[in-house]
Amino acid sequence: MLLDFRIPDIEGKEILAEIRRISAELPVFMMSGSHEGVVRQEIGELKINGFLAKPFGREQLLELLRTLPGRPH
Repeated sequence: MLLDFRIPDIEGKEILAEIRRISAELPVFMMSGSHEGVVRQEIGELKINGFLAKPFGREQLLELLRTLPGRPH
């Protein structure tokens, strides 16, 4: 799942917490225009599988997706 950290009317952290409640194993990549350190600090112990700084291009997204287990490299 690709999840934006800032979403109108709800924070990405709230959505991430609900996703983790349902599935601890679902790969979640967070994207944000904020610095990665700020995002990781705000989400605390909630696990993400990777981070994309906005704006990002197709190649950056593909590179991140290649890190998923069981995916072709």
